[in-house]
Amino acid sequence: VNGTTVINDSRALTNIASVDATTAAAIGAAGVGGAMSLISTTSLNANVGYIDVLFPSGYTHYLINILGLVCPLAMNTGGIESRLLDTSNNPVSGANTYGYGHGTTGQSDRWRSMGDVGSNTSYYKANFFIEVMSPRDSSVCTNAKCTPLGAYQNSGSLTISNINLMGYRDPEQHNGLRIFHQNSSYGSSVSFSSASNKILLWGVK
Repeated sequence: VNGTTVINDSRALTNIASVDATTAAAIGAAGVGGAMSLISTTSLNANVGYIDVLFPSGYTHYLINILGLVCPLAMNTGGIESRLLDTSNNPVSGANTYGYGHGTTGQSDRWRSMGDVGSNTSYYKANFFIEVMSPRDSSVCTNAKCTPLGAYQNSGSLTISNINLMGYRDPEQHNGLRIFHQNSSYGSSVSFSSASNKILLWGVK
């Protein structure tokens, strides 16, 4: 191009000065460079006992971004817990399932991911994200980390517990993550209100 090589005899790109937005989006969608892309956006249309976030294939890492999560008044104390989902999308449980030191005492059949969540819809809304690494790879142990976005303020009544990391004990494929309130009997009663904002799922290829 104008005397400058941009594709050499080895079919390699060279001397590329810039990439336009359309090309950048196409490269990212193809998974070059480990680009993160938005997979889905979901809103709660009713009060629910739990939230199941499914991990579509084609990605290595996932980020669950939960914005404005609200608990009913009866649930304004206690924390949020999680269980991974197996290949049939059933929650995985069992003594010591989630590894030593990553569940509260006597609760190693699930992951205590964070501290208290408030209930007042005009003030106490929790914002947080959960990173899940390689859950669909059956050859490695799934690991996750929960990070609150603000602690006890207008947009985030959520306190970090000292147990916000989770490591699954054995290499195994996991197709998703179930999120429920500590006081909801594993999601059999209402955990989260329809007044909650939305749930975004991002993926890295």
